[in-house]
Amino acid sequence: MPERVAGPPVRPEFRPTLPELLGPRLRRLGRAGTVLVVLAGVLLVGLLVVLGRGSGAATTEVVVREPVAFNLVYDADRLERATPPAGASLLLRTLASDPDPETFTVRPITLPVYRGDPAGIEPIVASGLIAQMRRADPAFILRSESRTRINRQPGYQIQFQTRIGGRTAYGRRTILFEDEPGVREGADITVVSVRSPTIPNVDAVGSNGPMKQPYRSFRFGTERP
Repeated sequence: MPERVAGPPVRPEFRPTLPELLGPRLRRLGRAGTVLVVLAGVLLVGLLVVLGRGSGAATTEVVVREPVAFNLVYDADRLERATPPAGASLLLRTLASDPDPETFTVRPITLPVYRGDPAGIEPIVASGLIAQMRRADPAFILRSESRTRINRQPGYQIQFQTRIGGRTAYGRRTILFEDEPGVREGADITVVSVRSPTIPNVDAVGSNGPMKQPYRSFRFGTERP
């Protein structure tokens, strides 16, 4: 018989090793019990691999180059890219089979000529947008407005309530710009979600559910970090 080669010594601070811990227990189980434990471990590893592949395989990257360049990612198992409405650069929406519809729309926006930081003029622009939304939607209710940031990109958000198909819906409209003095070109991002267990209030829009990923991953430019 070939001589058995001993493995490298284990330092005392790293003991007991896994074989030392499991050895006595496996011996008490007997051969059949040991086989069952090994099979269970193999099945668990296989399940983790499948779940890991499933969670990342459907992630799709979007790159829009004009009129304002931006990129983001979304879960293609839960969202689909559709033809955007006039003037918009991107439209994502939940699948037709989803009982709680949501939409994600990106439009370019241009600030008027100003001096200094865009934070000073964003509230003025937002006031004009709120007035437009009130005129266009009788069900529009302003819930809040405030400064915000996505991936260190400064902006201003409008949170609102409306109705879609007879159901209460919540929305978050964010005007976002690169963090540069005097910047004028930016993105007008609107997320609208009907009320559901996932979206119980206006603060959950873009923070829960399938729209969280595209909203939180939005970046200007064509390259992911």
